[in-house]
Parts: sequence; C-alpha cells; structure tokens
Amino acid sequence: MADEALAREVQELAWAWARRQPPGPQRMEVTTPYEPGLSHEQRRQAWLATLSGLHAVQAQIADLAETAASRAAEYGADYPDIGRAVGMTRQGARRRWPRLSALRGRGRAAAGAPAQTPPSVEALNDPIATTNWMM
Repeated sequence: MADEALAREVQELAWAWARRQPPGPQRMEVTTPYEPGLSHEQRRQAWLATLSGLHAVQAQIADLAETAASRAAEYGADYPDIGRAVGMTRQGARRRWPRLSALRGRGRAAAGAPAQTPPSVEALNDPIATTNWMM
C-alpha cells in the first residue's frame, strides 16, 4: 500500500515536471496520459513526456541519495549501516558508494556547529543556494 502511494506521488511529480517544460518533446500538454478523449498521438506524446519526467526524477534521486550516503558517513555511519538503510548488503553499499570510508567521521569535527537546515522551496531553484546547503 505504501509503495503504491509512493508510486502515485512520483508519477504526479513526473507529470508536474513535464507540464512545466518548454514546448518540445519533454513537455506534456495534457493533465495526465489517462485524460479522457485524448487522441492516439496526444497519449503517445503524454507518455513520452512522462518518461522524460521520470528520467529527470530518477537522476535527482540518485544525486540526493549520493549526498545522503555521504552525510551519513560523515556522521559515523559505516557500510553495514548504509546497506541496512537501503536494503542491501555491506558489500553492495561499498560497491555503490566506494568513497564513503574516506568521509567517515568527518561530521563529528563539526558536532559543535549548528545543524544545517534544508533550503526553502524558493532556494531549490537557486543552484548556488542548493550547492551551499549540500556542502
């Protein structure tokens, strides 16, 4: 049930992304590919835009997962911890994120520093603000 809800949310996100794209193959001109009364060509284009949106979401998720794994390692997580968090073995986590052992414990040096807060929604559109937060 939770997986179905997540799938719906990701699909909605991909559709929203596709609707915001400039005119072209990545833009979805309709609300969803399931919209009643669409022509064959409109559905084809909507599904291609959906694919494009899902691909964009997947790339962002991979980047965010890389950041989360790095931050977890900085704060002392080891490969078994990271593997458990994503449902893989220690070896699988090490293959997926081979450079994390060099980061392990670096966050402890900043333990007295205030915790970083995530950027506002507006700042997510600002690559400099987003980059500064992720560092």
